[in-house]
Amino acid sequence: MKIHKYRQRNILVLEDEKFISITITDILKKFGHVINAKNEIEAKKYLLKYNFDLALIDLEINGEIKGLEVLQLCDKLNVPSFVVSGHEEEDLILDAYGLKCEHYLEKIDLGNTLNEYVREFFSRGDRKERVREFFETKYITQDEELISSILKALELNAHKTPILITGPSGSGKTCLARGYHLLKYGDEKTFQVVNGGGKNPELVNDEVFGHVKGGYTGADENKDGKFYLAQNGTVFIDEVGNVSIDFQEKLLIAIDEGWYEPIGSSEPIQTNAGIITATCKDLREMVGLGLMKEDFCSRIKGFELRVKPLNERRDDIPLLVRHYQKQQPRKFFIDDDAKKYLYSYNWYGNVRELKREIQKLANLKKTKIYSRDLPDNIIKNINPFKLVQEKLFTRFHKTYLRKHGYQAYLDKIKQDMIDFIDEDVCGNGYEAEERYGIGKSNFYRLMKNPKGNKKSKGASYVSTIVQ
Repeated sequence: MKIHKYRQRNILVLEDEKFISITITDILKKFGHVINAKNEIEAKKYLLKYNFDLALIDLEINGEIKGLEVLQLCDKLNVPSFVVSGHEEEDLILDAYGLKCEHYLEKIDLGNTLNEYVREFFSRGDRKERVREFFETKYITQDEELISSILKALELNAHKTPILITGPSGSGKTCLARGYHLLKYGDEKTFQVVNGGGKNPELVNDEVFGHVKGGYTGADENKDGKFYLAQNGTVFIDEVGNVSIDFQEKLLIAIDEGWYEPIGSSEPIQTNAGIITATCKDLREMVGLGLMKEDFCSRIKGFELRVKPLNERRDDIPLLVRHYQKQQPRKFFIDDDAKKYLYSYNWYGNVRELKREIQKLANLKKTKIYSRDLPDNIIKNINPFKLVQEKLFTRFHKTYLRKHGYQAYLDKIKQDMIDFIDEDVCGNGYEAEERYGIGKSNFYRLMKNPKGNKKSKGASYVSTIVQ
């Protein structure tokens, strides 16, 4: 018997049915060297003589329940074990788990399940190290809550448990989703990205589910959607708080029932893709406003990863400054006084804003950056994404106020502002909320045309009155 004493992995298989033994061996050989035992006596002999990383054990050997004896020895020798059995009796299952087997798997459809469980088992050993490396080199953070949550999420069956990533804009939710996928699957499976924000709902439907030829006007050929392209991999839907009710219903079917229909088709397509969604919105509030189905909200939150704003994890700021500084092709230094300002600033735009500011400093092409080189909003710790009120009341405002009076001035400012925002976001209330902080329901109420298909005439006035 050829045993790899110094190989990374040796796997024992106890299975008396020849065809099933061959099937299991074919599945396992990519994970290590497989040693087959025909009965419990052989299995126990191998366990006592050699070191194994995993044992797969059938409970019924030659018509008798002998596998439990082998499980007992595995437990004694600290050899991890899986049970692969056709028996479904509750007492047998409980006995097997009582002897610390990792998983009790049915022989039915073994080809689709065993590979996933064994791959997950072997990846678990070095998972903590890989997760730490990811958070030290890719997604820079020392937030133990987030790190712990990722480790828990990696233990889940990703094809059955949707993951929701919540956090403010610019906090790196896409990076985190991609990192989770790579930690879970490596490069073996596909990661498909869909941005649900600011798009026509039908475009999102088309991108995710695809269409058949003639499915709608202009659909001249079949198109595969992200679900098809990500089979057995991951579909990541960013800005899920912006998707339509119709899309929510279709995605809910894909999650719960494992199938979807391309646009224009009545033929369901099976999918086994895992689903990750992300949002910066309060989804419960959206349910209350009737903008999201309650069952959809509950279902996509199978497991939630919460990303804190950068100003709530201040220990990460020096690490991020150094990280993005090192990424610049032209090397430069930052004075200690300038660092103090960078470290104490609230980073209202989160990691995205910090990265952009470091790039701007690099573009100054200076050997050393001093506090005088930093923008005023960082020195004064002012949110650059909000207008400074005292600078808005210019001579144009004063002229209009004197000519038309107080109430007419306020009405004009409000209407022109809404028209301007309407035009800027093309009537998308979610974008209005994201860019300008105006509540979606408020925006639609104040708009002259809630559907946003009118070219606003107010923009030209605002462009002059705010000069």
